[in-house]
Amino acid sequence: MDENHASPFFDRVKSGFWLQYNVILLAGAFFFAVALGSWTPVIVGAMAEMVWLALATSPIIHQKIEQRRAALRSAGYAAAYGEQLRGLRPEYVSRFERLMRVVDQIRRARLDLAGVSPGELEGAIDKLDHVQRSFLRLAIIHQRGTKFLHAMPVADLERETARIGAAIAEERDLSIRMALRQSLALAQRRIRQREQMVSTRRTVELQMATMEQTFLYLDLVVLDGGSAFELKEEIDAFTVPITTVDGLEAEADRTLEIGDASSQTYAIPIVLDSD
Repeated sequence: MDENHASPFFDRVKSGFWLQYNVILLAGAFFFAVALGSWTPVIVGAMAEMVWLALATSPIIHQKIEQRRAALRSAGYAAAYGEQLRGLRPEYVSRFERLMRVVDQIRRARLDLAGVSPGELEGAIDKLDHVQRSFLRLAIIHQRGTKFLHAMPVADLERETARIGAAIAEERDLSIRMALRQSLALAQRRIRQREQMVSTRRTVELQMATMEQTFLYLDLVVLDGGSAFELKEEIDAFTVPITTVDGLEAEADRTLEIGDASSQTYAIPIVLDSD
């Protein structure tokens, strides 16, 4: 029981001490004392620090500190993801921003900390940052896959395959038939690669939708007044299978690399003599 009470207290003290502005002011007091050659700034700074840390243990002040820290973190994420987001279509950006808003709201929420320390809760919420990064990576893969499929319509591939097959049936020259068979094999390979891309893209979309649904549920837990312990349990249960996302990303990248190489050959025309 004593440990449960002590942990939140010291977590709040630590949170107040490492607040960006507090660290800057402490450093300023130290360098000001060095410049003046006097202990007065250090003594005044230490007294002010004791008052500040006492205030920081207040639940209200602690909540304000965490809200400010969350705002700074969100701004940092926006800057970190800016380059990737600029390359995405608006619908993907909108979906990603919804996830960011949920995490920000969770960090700002005033939750009942019974059974879990603020540090443990923050560690669980930090796992959602990994999920966001995975979602953004999957969004990039999904967009690349969509562009690839649009550039290689299945109807065009099927017509090309049928046309080459008919040409092979009519052609009597062995050398031309051999060239046509090579072209047919290439067209059939492109069809298989497209089918693989369709499957990969669908898997990526399902994974993205699962992330979005889980974030929505976590948001509802907070809005319904759920405790920090409940939230942490839900996050831990959700993020366990997320480690498989790395494997999914690698598989999708391999598929796209093959597809990109194949799409370069797709534009090569097959010229048949009319004679």
